[in-house]
Order: sequence, then C-alpha cells, then structure tokens
Amino acid sequence: VFDKTSAFISRMTSGRYVRLRVEIGPGKEQAILLETSAGETVAIDRLSDGTRDQLYLAVRLAFLVLQREKGGPELPLLLDDVLTAFDDKRAKATLELLLSLGDQLEIVYFSHHERILELLAECVPGRDLAASVDVLRL
Repeated sequence: VFDKTSAFISRMTSGRYVRLRVEIGPGKEQAILLETSAGETVAIDRLSDGTRDQLYLAVRLAFLVLQREKGGPELPLLLDDVLTAFDDKRAKATLELLLSLGDQLEIVYFSHHERILELLAECVPGRDLAASVDVLRL
C-alpha cells in the first residue's frame, strides 16, 4: 500500500511529495509523514487541507487498485467534488491519474464546478467530452 500510495501522491503533487512513511517513536507512537523530493519529511498535521485531501485520495486509490489486483470485487469509486481544495495544477494531475486508472477501476466523479470539466478537457485534447461525460445541469 505504501508504494502505490507514494506513487499516486507523487503524481498528484507533480513530484513535490514522493513517499509516504510511518515512523514509530520511542513510546511506540506512530507518525505518518510525507517525504518531499528534497528529502524533507512533513507530518500530516502540517500539510495544507488540499495536500491532506490528496493523500487520503491516494490511499483510497491504492487500496482499491491492490484489491482489484488480488482478484477482489470490482466496486465503483464514487467521488463527489474531491478536487475542490486542489489548485489547478494538482487537480489536473489528479484527473490525469484518475483517467490512467480507468482500465482498472470504475470511477464516477460528481462536480458542479465548470473548472473541473475545463481541466478534464485539457487532459484529453481533441476529444469531444460531450460524448463521454454526462453533465447534468440543475
């Protein structure tokens, strides 16, 4: 799980964070850390809300991919506006990651943000999204 989570968080953050680690202190307390590309470690409580959301999504994706690889049930992943705390660069990187996992996972993404659709269009240039993305306008 750590390797897949690390790979996913690295993609989502465009290489800013490259590895998920757990350190056990002298009193057996556990600290979950992200390692930066510069080798620094950052505790989860020191991360921005957006980066924390990216980490939690990376963990969920890692578990689902590993479950699928082990022959587990094919369950859809339903996401409701999980990119709202991400900046555009990280949102686009995450959309690219989700698209790359489309052959392994069924992913349904709900959003009322037009910007997400614009970023998705940038991920698949030249493709008519109207033919492959259902947009419900209320």
